[in-house]
Formats: sequence, structure tokens, C-alpha cells
Amino acid sequence: MFYRFSSYLLSLRLAILSAVFIVLFAANSAALEATESAPRYIEYGVSIQKTNPDAAKKVLQTAFDLAKKQNDKSLMAKAILEQAQIEKLQNNYLDAQQFLLKAEAISHSLDNSSSYNNLLLVDIFTNMATVQRILKDYEKSMAYVEKGLAIAQASLEQQLIFKSLQIKGTLLQTMKRYDDSVATYLLAEEYMSDASVDDKIRLLRNIANGYNKVNEYQLGIEYYEKAVELLIENNDTKAISFTLLDIAKTQAKIGGYGQAIDSGKRALSIAREHKIEDVIVESLVVLSIVYRKISSYENALLYGLEALALYEKNKDFNGIAASSNSIGLVYFYLNQSDNAQSYFKRVLNIPVDNIESKYRAAALRDLAKLLFAENKHDTAIELSNEAYAIYEQSGNRKGEAGVLTSIASFYYQMGKLPQSINAYNTSIAILQKLKDVWNEAASKAQLSIVLVNIDLDKSISLAQESLMLAANIGAKSVSEEAYTTLILAEETRGNYKKALEYAKQKEALVNEIKTDAINKRSAEMFIILDVEKKERAIEILKQEKAFITLELDNQDTKTRLKAQDSIIKELNAKITNIIIGVIVLTLLFVVRIYFNLNIHYFILISLVASLILYSVSAYSVQAASSAVINRLTS
Repeated sequence: MFYRFSSYLLSLRLAILSAVFIVLFAANSAALEATESAPRYIEYGVSIQKTNPDAAKKVLQTAFDLAKKQNDKSLMAKAILEQAQIEKLQNNYLDAQQFLLKAEAISHSLDNSSSYNNLLLVDIFTNMATVQRILKDYEKSMAYVEKGLAIAQASLEQQLIFKSLQIKGTLLQTMKRYDDSVATYLLAEEYMSDASVDDKIRLLRNIANGYNKVNEYQLGIEYYEKAVELLIENNDTKAISFTLLDIAKTQAKIGGYGQAIDSGKRALSIAREHKIEDVIVESLVVLSIVYRKISSYENALLYGLEALALYEKNKDFNGIAASSNSIGLVYFYLNQSDNAQSYFKRVLNIPVDNIESKYRAAALRDLAKLLFAENKHDTAIELSNEAYAIYEQSGNRKGEAGVLTSIASFYYQMGKLPQSINAYNTSIAILQKLKDVWNEAASKAQLSIVLVNIDLDKSISLAQESLMLAANIGAKSVSEEAYTTLILAEETRGNYKKALEYAKQKEALVNEIKTDAINKRSAEMFIILDVEKKERAIEILKQEKAFITLELDNQDTKTRLKAQDSIIKELNAKITNIIIGVIVLTLLFVVRIYFNLNIHYFILISLVASLILYSVSAYSVQAASSAVINRLTS
């Protein structure tokens, strides 16, 4: 009876303890869920945003619900912000905008005295600015950028200021406010000490791109080179090759063809080694163009045709168009009209929807020049107008100006001076808006020649303007054209003294141009030869490496054979021991039966015989194995 009562008492105690435990566990779990699970859910959702966006959305929604239960506004806003990030990654910018508007609404009640909230607010506003920029509402985008920047500057946190300025610089560049964009990026550079390596590299490349947009190419190259240094430290091979390619393109723009070949070949070498195919083909196209610029047509065709083959293999229509245009121009300069036309027409035969319009426009423009040289004037004008319409529709103002200059030149050679003057004036107006000083000066010099017999004063005025612009940027070839007009104009006015003065200045300039050309060509050839020497040295190193690899393989083979020799010896020794054992047992059995020996004598004799046989067998096997190994290694 007592025992049964004790059992009931024990069961009651256990029940009470279990109930208490369950209550405490539930309370603790609820507290844990509310205080820790939401951040953990957010962290996990962020980690799978790219790999599993659908699952990430569900996780982030759970995080939001948990944060809402606790009325934690910061976590609620953070969960919504990350949901917006997923929509951005999937290019659903209108949906991203809706999430960001919700996050913004919640953010109004956040305390901006904490570092975490400042980061959150800046994230919300800069993300909204990015979305509005992509949706092309630049006014709203700028308003959000300024909001984020104001919070960042008030917080005095360098990382936030850096981030806001980066976003603002990108917006300004999209708005084609290139000078303001560069100034903003340079300001961001002052705050980049605490930025991640990736953000630093991105900024340096942005600054370089910005400088290129404002025709400050040398400064652009310097910033690309800074980016390369960081990329090398970060061992980002693909980005290194891309940036070297950007350097090559920029060097080509300022006529540094030798340096462009060096940079282009470095990019190509890295891309080939690491099988970065998009860099390989683009490097080939760039090298083809640069070699064409220095009249090295054999190399230009070599690289161009290799690029074309790769683009055709990958069915990359834009690549096919770019390389075909480049090859067509090589044949144009080689005066191989049929070959040139076939490559330009190859571009035009690609369906319009399969390529970017700029490639079709370039093919039409260059084919027009080719046909005009063959006296097919009307067709040339027709194709040029078609190219102009494509550039105009796509908003490519530089393309428009280039085609108009060609059309103006055609009309001048055809004797249609009013049409020529009109085309030149329109081109010059576009070039002035683009701040393309070189081409503006060149177009004014060409127009001044057209006007010599129509409006002498205007002709001289334009030639002098061209001369001034050309002097400011060192465009000596343009200055030569302007002097030609001034000489002709003064002769027309009968002012031969002034004409002689201009003729002497032109002669001195022509001599300078010749000297510069010789020096530049020599410098380019030195760089090209240096590159070729490096390539030969690399090839020798590769051969030496292959030889060393072969030697190492031979040594490895010998080592493996020695190891096999050791194994063979060991196995043979074991086999020998087994054989000896069998022999000893057989002898033991035979001798004992035949001689009916005493067991003690029999054991002694057997042991002696076994030792002798073992020694002889081991020696024989070792000798045979050594002979086999020697034959294999000889």
C-alpha cells in the first residue's frame, strides 16, 4: 500500500515538473523567436537571394511577420528592403519600387541617432534612387540620392558618404552630365579608405570612364591603371583582362597605338591562359583595329579573321558585325573593293533585330564611302542618309555628326555646295554640343575650304577658329588644313604677302608633323618589338616549362618504378618464404618416413635446410627483380 502511494506521489511530481518545464520552454521559445529569429531569418534570406529567390522571399516574409509582432520597425524595414533587392535582381523594378515605398514609410518612425538606422535609411534611399534611375525618372532619383547623402553627411560615416556619392555619380553619368559626374566620383574618392576592395575598384573604373566621356583620356588611363593594381592584389584575373582592354581602347583613341598593342596583347594573353572567351574575341577586334591604324594590314587581317571565326562559332551576331566591319575597312585601305564590299554587306545581311543598330549604321556609312570612290554618288548619298537615320533614331549624336561630315564631303566633290554647307553646319552644331573639339575643328577647316569662293570673310573666320581650336588640343593635321584655306583665301584676295606668311607657317608645321610621325612610329615600333620580344621570351619559358615538366614526369616514372621494385621484392620475399615453408614441410615428412629419424635430429636438420634454401631463393629473386627494373629504366 505504501509502495503504491509512493509511486503515485512520484508520478505527480514528474507531471508538475513537466508542466513547469513546458511553460518555461514555451515562454523562452517565444522570446527567442521574437528577439533572435527575425535577424536570423533576414540573414538567411539574404544568403540565398541569388541562388533561390523564391525561398528567400518566403524567409524574408517570415522575418517581417516576426518583426511586426515585436513592433521592431528597423527589422521590418530591413526585411522589406531585402525583398526589394530580390525584385531588383530579377529586373522587376516596379515591384522593387513598391517594396521600397513600404520601407520608406516605415523609416519615417526610425531613430536616426543610431549607426544601424543611418545605414538602413541610406540603403533605402540609395536603392530607391537606383530603381528610379533605371525607370528613367531622373528627377525622383536625384531627390532620393540627395536624401541619402544628407543623412550620410550628417552621420559623418565615411562608408555611407562614399556609397551615396557613388550612386550620385552614376546617376549624373546616366544623365550625361559628365563633368558633374567626374567631380562627384572624385569627391567619393576622398571617402574610400574604409570601402571594400570591390567598391574601390568600381569607383576607380567609374572615374576612368568619366574622364573618357569628357575627352580626358590620359587621366582615364591613369585611373584604369590604378584599378589594375588593386585587381592584381585581389587576384581578379577576368577583371584585370577587361581593364587592360579598356586601357588599350583608350590609348588607341589618343593615337598611342604602340601602347594600345602592348595593353591589348597583355589582355589577350591573360584571357587565353584563363580561357576568358569574351575578352579573347574583343581583344582580337581591338588589336585588328589598332594594327589597321598603323597600316599593318597583315596583322589587322590575322586578328580580325580569328575574331570573326570565334564569333561565328558562338553565333554572336553583334560580334560578327563588329569584326566584319573591321575587316571590311582593312580591305578598303588595301584598295580591294570587292572584298571590302563583301564584308560590309555581310553585316547588312544580318537580320535587323539580331544586331545593335550602330553596327548596321557603320557598315552603311563605310560602304557609302567605298561606292562614292567608285563614282556611284547617288547610291553613296542614299546609304549615308540611311546610316544617318539609324544614328538619329538610336540617339547616337557622334554617329550623326560623322555621317553628316561624310555627306558634306560627298556634296562638295559633286559640286553641290549649298547642300555641303548645310551638312557641315549641322555637323558642327552637334559636335559643339558634344564638346568634341577635334572633330569640330576638322569640320570647320573643311567647311572653310568650301566657302572660299562663296563667302571669303566667313571662310577666313572659320579657318582661324579651326586653327585656334586645333592649337589648343595639338591637332596639327587639322591646323594644316586650316592653313591651306588661309593661303588660298589670301591669294584670292590678292594679299600674297600674307599668303606667303601662312605658307611658311604651314611648311614648318608639315615638317613638325613629319618629325612627330617618324618619332611616333619609331616609338610604336620600339613598343611593338618589345612586346614581340616579351612574347618570344614567354614562348621560350613555356618550352622550358614543358621540358621541366617532361623531366619531372621522367623522375616521377623512375620513382614509381622504384616503388614498384620495392613492392615486387617484398612480394617475392613473401612468396619465397611460402615456398620454403612448403619445401621444409615436404622434406620433413619424406625424411622422417624414409630414415625413421629421431624427432630431435629431424627438427635440427630441417631447420638448417630451411635456412639454406631461404637464403638461396631470396638472393635469386632479388637478382631477377633488379634485372627487370634495370631494363625498364634504361
